[in-house]
Amino acid sequence: MRFSIPSLLTLLLFLSCEEALEYNPLDPDNNPDFADPDTFITVDDLEGTTLDTSTVTITFAGNDGVVEYAYKLSDGNWSAWSADTSATLSYIDDGDYVFSVKGRYMPDVEDETPATVNFSVNMVDGPGIRVYSLLTEMNVDSIKNVSIYAEEVEGLVVAKFQVKYNASILSLDATTVSKGELLSGVTDILFFTEEIGSGLLDVNLSVLGHGGISGTGELVRLPFIPKATGTSTIEILNAEYSNITPSSIPIVDSANGLVVIQ
Repeated sequence: MRFSIPSLLTLLLFLSCEEALEYNPLDPDNNPDFADPDTFITVDDLEGTTLDTSTVTITFAGNDGVVEYAYKLSDGNWSAWSADTSATLSYIDDGDYVFSVKGRYMPDVEDETPATVNFSVNMVDGPGIRVYSLLTEMNVDSIKNVSIYAEEVEGLVVAKFQVKYNASILSLDATTVSKGELLSGVTDILFFTEEIGSGLLDVNLSVLGHGGISGTGELVRLPFIPKATGTSTIEILNAEYSNITPSSIPIVDSANGLVVIQ
């Protein structure tokens, strides 16, 4: 069989294209020099630090061939894959965290050893008062608790404050508000809650016959019922602490929260 020169060139071109299509340098089965995807965190001086803010931006990168990244905070869910090389985390509650990020080649060759960085958040100094969780996400058919926390108190006997929220999208029955875990085991407590306006709850508690409550923990638990989609700030107003003397305990810091209803 004879081939003309144009036909032979066409055949050689076809064979070379077919070989190129079969060879993928990012395919571990076909490339003897294949390197696993590798991801690393590029933000400086975050490891082991304590942040005084609830927002942090973390940057990262990957080796050649990495085109998308996914990340998570501690035991949370992995984010969707994205080409973005930074993540801004907001409304992070006080505590200790591990941020993890992994990259991947296309298609679907993932980094099996995600990069991690450990850090802490201590946004509220004590004695203080704060909303926990700072961010609460709800569906219109769900009920979720939002708590008011005392932060680093010593000998707390009396606590008074108001909680303000958007009554057009959230409902709260004062009779369902309960004492928090910081008060568990304390029997002699006067505990009063009253709606004093639309979206405004008044809270008063007094520890009787007791030297006072010390530490950090939940004072009040608020079971919010969603009424419509939207967002509402959970704001603490006019907070006062007192000890057994009785004398005022200065409140150094406070933090409000946010509820998002989808």
